[in-house]
Amino acid sequence: MSNSSNYKLSKRKEKRRKMSDESEFIELKMNSEIHDLLYDHLSEGFALAQMILNKKDQPIDYEILEFDISYTIHKSLKHNQGYGHSFKEFLSVIEPEWTQKFGDIVRSGKSVKYDKYIKVLDRWFEVQAYSLHRDRQFIIIIADITERKNTEEKLTLQANLLSSVHDAVVAYDENTNFIYCNKMAEQIFGWSAHELMGQSMKELFPSNTSKSRAKALVKLYEEGSYIGEIEYRRKDGMIINTDAHLRMLVNHKGEYKGLVGSFRDITQRKQKEEELKILQYDLAAEVEALNKLHSLSAHFILKDNLQSIYEEILDVSMKLTHADRGHIAMLDKQAGNLKVYAHQGLTEEGINYFHCAPVQHGRSVASAALKTLQRVIVEDVAQSPIFKGTPGLSILLSRGIKTMQATPMVSSSGNVVGVLETMHEVSHLFNERELRMLDLLARQAADAIERTIAEEAIHQNEKRAIALVEELRKMNENKNQFLSMLSHELRNPLASIMMSLSLLDRVPLGGEQARQAKEVMNRQTAQLSRLVDDLLEVTRITRNMINLKKEPVELNELTSRAVEDCKVQFEKNNVSLKVKLTAAPIYLEADQARLTQAIGNLLHNASKYTSIGDQTLVTVSKDEDNQEAVIDVWDNGLGIKPDVLPDLFLPFIQVESSLDRGGGGLGLGLAIVKGIAELHNGKVIAFSEGLGKGTKFSLRLPLPKINYQSLEKQSQADEKFSRTLRILVIDDIRDVAEILCLLLRHLGHEVVSAYNGIDGIAKAKEFRPEVLICDIGLPDMNGYEVARSMRGDNDFKNTLLIALTGYVQPDDKERALKAGFDVHLAKPVDLAVLEKILDKVW
Repeated sequence: MSNSSNYKLSKRKEKRRKMSDESEFIELKMNSEIHDLLYDHLSEGFALAQMILNKKDQPIDYEILEFDISYTIHKSLKHNQGYGHSFKEFLSVIEPEWTQKFGDIVRSGKSVKYDKYIKVLDRWFEVQAYSLHRDRQFIIIIADITERKNTEEKLTLQANLLSSVHDAVVAYDENTNFIYCNKMAEQIFGWSAHELMGQSMKELFPSNTSKSRAKALVKLYEEGSYIGEIEYRRKDGMIINTDAHLRMLVNHKGEYKGLVGSFRDITQRKQKEEELKILQYDLAAEVEALNKLHSLSAHFILKDNLQSIYEEILDVSMKLTHADRGHIAMLDKQAGNLKVYAHQGLTEEGINYFHCAPVQHGRSVASAALKTLQRVIVEDVAQSPIFKGTPGLSILLSRGIKTMQATPMVSSSGNVVGVLETMHEVSHLFNERELRMLDLLARQAADAIERTIAEEAIHQNEKRAIALVEELRKMNENKNQFLSMLSHELRNPLASIMMSLSLLDRVPLGGEQARQAKEVMNRQTAQLSRLVDDLLEVTRITRNMINLKKEPVELNELTSRAVEDCKVQFEKNNVSLKVKLTAAPIYLEADQARLTQAIGNLLHNASKYTSIGDQTLVTVSKDEDNQEAVIDVWDNGLGIKPDVLPDLFLPFIQVESSLDRGGGGLGLGLAIVKGIAELHNGKVIAFSEGLGKGTKFSLRLPLPKINYQSLEKQSQADEKFSRTLRILVIDDIRDVAEILCLLLRHLGHEVVSAYNGIDGIAKAKEFRPEVLICDIGLPDMNGYEVARSMRGDNDFKNTLLIALTGYVQPDDKERALKAGFDVHLAKPVDLAVLEKILDKVW
């Protein structure tokens, strides 16, 4: 290479060196300016240091290459200039751990940042150290954070204090977003602090509290604070009540910066308050109800009218249960049903449905309650099995009834008196108080009803007792009068008989005087017989010992015969007797003999008290309105005082009670008429306008439901087809059996007889009777056994079995029919009746 080339190359190298030095200079200058700028603006202490190692290559100190230390650290320096000094020479507060930490930084190349309290300075510092990765150099930045630490300590203390309080404490920014909450806030609202931060407090408000929330916020913004209750929604959705204290936060310029508030969960307290309110309401309602019951109880004592008691009980029960309709039904134990005695809101159709409802087999709420003696509640009538398929369901639904209840009314003594039923048009859930009050009311009502019924019974018994005493007094008076009359009525015929006997001792027996004496004795003996017969008859009637032999009777015919029997007596007294009958026949079910006796007694009475030349009229008529046959006996004789009429039909009563006893008799005739009429379910009535104005006796008897006139025509037609029958008569009294056989043979029948049951059965098998007439009281085999034996034999299944007996009570007749008899007849047999029965046998 030539010298010129080398020169040029040298020049170029120099030029590049110069340019490199200039760049380096510029870079150094720029770094210096940046360095100065950082120094001027850094508030922290700054130091550039290099690690010093011992022979074992361990850090023992650090040389300060550059530094800019704050005043706080500056006053602890050992030298005014740190350049060229070690840490131990430069800083009086250096601690061994610093040497170790900075050595770790240089070796590892990692940076470090930590807070350090220097006790000598009583200050806190934030220390940051960074390795430069060259020549064991590193940078240290130290900041005085004592004020910050003090503030943090205060905040930590405050936070600890806030966390230890039992109220939730929260803070919101100006946008009402959470910026702080304590532990209690986390517990109350169910969100963690992390979840709440930044969340708007509006998210915690329930949707249905907008009005109350707006009212609270208006007060807060107007007055700067709010104290009151606010509802919040927890994270789990539960709504809680809080007692809130809110205050607005403003800066020194008065600008709104947020809210701070404390909250206390008062949900349980509010629930307790609500429960207390409900309890207070229930207690007040119960006290009011108890007062009503007490007042009602006092009212019951003053009332003696059952109907008003029923109505008050129902009214109180409906008010207690807020019912729309209701009724009280009383139990008729004999009929086994319920009868409505008071109601509210029921239509006629509803009353008819509830009234007389059967208990045992009934399908109603009331009957169900009485069967179990427990309250029955039907929450939904349409779904209840009680009414399914019953007419009651449509009736209740048409009236809009939804819910019903029935409470049995059982008294303290255990007596069931009825049921208290209420109805609601909308679904009603009975609370405990209502049910308790219903129970008290039902018991109280039952006691009041039972007491009132008992008092009424006592009152009625008192009235009956008074009436009985009066009746006994009259009976005693009548008895005395009767004994006086009896003595008179007996002595007269006895005196006549005794005198006639005395006369017979003194006169020839075949003479006229003897004949007259015998006639007197016959007449007086017949009179004594009539007196005894009347006494026995009235005794049998009063003791209900007469058994009527009822049969179809034509009243015109019977009355005509009774009038005919009495004509001689009226002619003897010179009194006119006329009879007026109906054109059409009138049939009755009656005992012919007894009815004839009753008409005869009325005619006998008229003959005694009708003057010579006067008249008596007997009429027969039909009262279509009352379905009664009427026999009237009119006379224009003595008449009767009005005050005597009520007692006229009592035994031993006579219109005339003068000493001469012109009428005679014991005063039993009208009492016998009354007894016979009542045995026929009829009655006898006396009419008189007073003394001297005559008397009318009206005997009224019920018409039968059967048209006997058509039956009579059929009977007459049947008579044309009567035929000879084979008849077996069984009776242990031979005379009775033989006489009956003679009568039946006279009617044209073939008859055989037997005198006990065993012989009767044997003869039946030989004779094959079409009719068996059998006595009941047979030896060795009674009539019932005979009937059962005959009915057990197919050969006699069509045989007519007739019981002919002296056992004539209703039970005897029923027993005979059960044994197999077709007909039950009483001894002595009425041949006409027996003949009609036989005529119907084919």
